[in-house]
Amino acid sequence: MKRKFIIFISAFIVAACAIFSGCSCTGNTTLSFSSAFSGGEAPTLATYTETLKYKAEYHADYLTNAEKADGLDKFFTFDENNMVGTYRSDFAIATPAELAEIDSDIKTHENVSNVYKITTEFSIKFTILTLNGEETDFTHTETISTKAFIASSGASFAPLYAEQTAKYCIISVADTANAYIIESESTTLYNENKYTKTLQYCEYPINETAESENAVSKNTEKTVKYDLFSAIDNAEFIFALRGISLEEKSYKTIPVVSLNYDDATPLKITNTAIAEEQMKINYEEDGVLTQINEKIKYNALEFHVDKTNTAGQSQYINVQAEKAGNLPNLALPLKLAKPLIAYSSGRVLNMGSLVFTLTDVIINN
Repeated sequence: MKRKFIIFISAFIVAACAIFSGCSCTGNTTLSFSSAFSGGEAPTLATYTETLKYKAEYHADYLTNAEKADGLDKFFTFDENNMVGTYRSDFAIATPAELAEIDSDIKTHENVSNVYKITTEFSIKFTILTLNGEETDFTHTETISTKAFIASSGASFAPLYAEQTAKYCIISVADTANAYIIESESTTLYNENKYTKTLQYCEYPINETAESENAVSKNTEKTVKYDLFSAIDNAEFIFALRGISLEEKSYKTIPVVSLNYDDATPLKITNTAIAEEQMKINYEEDGVLTQINEKIKYNALEFHVDKTNTAGQSQYINVQAEKAGNLPNLALPLKLAKPLIAYSSGRVLNMGSLVFTLTDVIINN
């Protein structure tokens, strides 16, 4: 039985990189979000920006109930101790010049007052120590970058356009292990009743290049009908979570458009608990830096694909619930956890988790 261990794949991030496997759906319910990310009032000044910075670290065991992945070390091992990286998210109001470049009729819809631009950058060092019992010196940097233009909360954070560039490693295991590099570029253009997705994809063995004879490439394009205001794009998912309100133990389902499926895929988001954690955060507003060292109350959200025919793991995000000292309540994503998993004979195996912790908040009004 062929098994594939996915080191990273560009659906969660951080953004945050959800791995979906299962059925899909097309939503027809208008979504509702708040502007909690800016304190409750939607920003209107073109000068308003936000930057969030995170450290990314590997944890052998963090908030996962998956079966431990024993026995795979005979196929491969990786350097857990030096698996560190960064994640950054930037928010701004889209400029007229940027909007002119987007060929979407949503930007002129009567409900759309402002369009936001959200960009993310993720990178982490990854080293394979052994492959099939032999030492290897393969080290590279996994990278994912995204850009999304979305409507304001009054228009359901409706996506207008999203793009993503990624480079990551996968290891497939059958009788032996093989490691590959994946490079991909994708775009999704949204209009009022349809969206069009394009994907350029190349896979090649490690220590080779995209131009090698062993490289496999594909280009795809697909147009899908949908209902405006009924789904969001995966590139804005973590941002959108800041705009939902959930009582403890309650949940809601949000359709999300990702690379993995043609139609939007339902993600079930549950507020598992309200808790607090001592955190140190550098908070800068209009050039004034404040070092926060406070217990911060948060909503512990868990999300997963809301279908029975799925293979994957829940992922976790702690979203700020209250003001803490000099840190205003901006519904900040304080911590995110993304399990790394292996699929083996129908089982989901735990390979540890990537944990992203907020370190810096920079606001300009």
